[in-house]
Amino acid sequence: MVGLPATLTTSSEDYLQNPTTKYVDSLTENIENRFSESLPILTAFQIFDPMGVPARSDDAFKEYGIPQIKILADHFYEEKKVKELTEELECEWKKFKYNFPSIFLIPQKQEFNYPGSDRMGTSTHVILTINVPALHAPPSLHR
Repeated sequence: MVGLPATLTTSSEDYLQNPTTKYVDSLTENIENRFSESLPILTAFQIFDPMGVPARSDDAFKEYGIPQIKILADHFYEEKKVKELTEELECEWKKFKYNFPSIFLIPQKQEFNYPGSDRMGTSTHVILTINVPALHAPPSLHR
């Protein structure tokens, strides 16, 4: 009997959905258990989003990123050196955050006149307008 539509009874549908639901619930629980301790570390990396840096004139700018830097230092540095290296990292972060947004953000009213720019997507424009010299090694390392 070709051409008859396939139909599922309620009991057949429940029979098929029950293992799938159990599998998805179990998988979700296992992922949460495995990575729950990683969430603070992954969340701390948000400080490197240039769009999240407050304006220098904002009161929040002074303390921006300090708690996250401490989380990252505690995770990545050896236990016996954490305090010393965390202090050093905090000092570096306080300087870095002044330059960080200007390195990666595009000036708002910049015209794009690259060869083939009429065929490029927005992300390509972003990549091409990153302040590349700021990311390069010092001239003494160039050969």
